[in-house]
Amino acid sequence: MVNVMKKFEEYKEEIYSCSRCGLCQGICPLYKTTGLETVVSRGQFSLLNGILNGDMTFNKKVYKNLDMCLHCDACKSYCPSDIDAEKIITSAKIECYKYAPLSKKFKLFLLNSNIFLKTAGRCVDIFRFLGLHNLLSVFHFGSVVKRFLEENVRYRKLKPARQLGLKVFYFPGCVNTYFNKSILNSMRMLAEKNGFELVIPDGLHCCSVAHLSAGDFETFYRNAVLNLDMIPDDVDYVVFDCASCHKAFELYDDILNSKKTKNLKDKLIHLNNFIEKQDIYIPERVKFEKIVCEHIPCHLKDKESIWKAVKKMAFIDNFQKDETNQCCGAAGLFCFEHGKISREISKSKSSKLEEKADVILTSCSSCTMGILQGLSENGKHIKIYNPVELLAEQYIEEENLSKQCHTES
Repeated sequence: MVNVMKKFEEYKEEIYSCSRCGLCQGICPLYKTTGLETVVSRGQFSLLNGILNGDMTFNKKVYKNLDMCLHCDACKSYCPSDIDAEKIITSAKIECYKYAPLSKKFKLFLLNSNIFLKTAGRCVDIFRFLGLHNLLSVFHFGSVVKRFLEENVRYRKLKPARQLGLKVFYFPGCVNTYFNKSILNSMRMLAEKNGFELVIPDGLHCCSVAHLSAGDFETFYRNAVLNLDMIPDDVDYVVFDCASCHKAFELYDDILNSKKTKNLKDKLIHLNNFIEKQDIYIPERVKFEKIVCEHIPCHLKDKESIWKAVKKMAFIDNFQKDETNQCCGAAGLFCFEHGKISREISKSKSSKLEEKADVILTSCSSCTMGILQGLSENGKHIKIYNPVELLAEQYIEEENLSKQCHTES
């Protein structure tokens, strides 16, 4: 297996081709919030030009500046030269990762430790069972974490309505595996209702998109190998509910370039698109009366996929598309390391969503945290769902109605 990702030096022409037009300022959430030229891509490229010209070298200060990036990829769509700033900045951070703060490396170490995550998850379960998680509301960010840990859907055995006969590998990610099983519960119910086999092996590792964004290429590479080895060759699909996890697995092909990654490439699919493309059972006897608004994660490959999934769910009549084209501000570890800036971005995003929504749909765990953070800043308590949670909830509602009708008859 060979790493075929471009090295920092190989982006020399792209960096030099930046015209410094400043269009990236108009779209960068960090620039809009801070007004700092150093955080926007043209400012980052001025710094990298100095590295390439030998006027300066990678050091702690350079890494700190490069790390002021949400990796939202918004600047690429506005760049007249079509420069992929996110990839270039990531490649530079890989080169100078040794200068990353020890605190950041420690956070990434914990995120990559299944032992730590499992222990933390069990502590959360105990706190939730005893009701002690309510104490988190004493602190402002604690109230965000408390809401983040609240499960929308509890697992319930459902009667099959379809027999799709598929074998589906599902990558639940760290949050669903250890801290909030609501989406995992919903995915299991989706499989039962629609008659397909769900493969979720124990011991999966973090997708490590956060590690790659930080420049920790070694961990990203190692976890790519470990996770891919756990996927059976005979699966029909590899499904993700989180846009960031989906992005990570697509990048695995760039760094491994193996026979397995080639074979799996066409099988990788986001859960939204899976729901849209398959003959999924949609309950007809229930209606969802609330106004549903979407937030499109920056990493979501198909920006229309939430809308496509909702369109399939005929029980939703009032759906508002996300016209903001704006990052939620969480960006993995960013919200923990640059809290004030992150909260300002989240507040701006959430204020636009809450104007018209009773329920917000999104497809990324980090985005859920970001939107909750923004809603908390604005004093709002709107519920946030993944589309599959809403579908599972309606499955339960339909079965409850059937039981009620059977009892009354």
